[in-house]
Amino acid sequence: MINIRLVDPAAEPDVVGRLVGNYLRQTEREKAQRGLAAPAADTALPARYEREISHPAEAFENCQVVMAAVDGVPAGIVVTQSVADVIEIKRLWVEPQHRGKSVGSALIEHVLAFTHADIYRLTVWDWREPALATYRRLGFEIVESWDPRAHLVCLQRVG
Repeated sequence: MINIRLVDPAAEPDVVGRLVGNYLRQTEREKAQRGLAAPAADTALPARYEREISHPAEAFENCQVVMAAVDGVPAGIVVTQSVADVIEIKRLWVEPQHRGKSVGSALIEHVLAFTHADIYRLTVWDWREPALATYRRLGFEIVESWDPRAHLVCLQRVG
């Protein structure tokens, strides 16, 4: 059973930092495999990401953090930020052992059901085909890029 709940990163910095850290490390590994980032030690991250792991309450001060648990075990996280009438999905991560259980879909559906925006938007690396398929299934459409990084796909959904 998937349980979705709003999380205060100040009250649960360890679990938020761990989940976001897993996302960031996996992303950096994938980028290095594709020549988009320098290969680094498995735990090394660019300095710009360290605050999200060590001080998530500060890093996500103006964000909403929602966590999914499967049978009481933290399984995934989504971080959103609202600016004007746009909600941007900044981070979405599902732990590998919980993939294929609709955890990512449940997190996105929670955001769509419990927030209000004219536009929801996000970016995803083009090699993350299962994530891209999930977003498209949930009504997100590929749009012209607002981010100059190669291999990054921009998507949005009208609220």
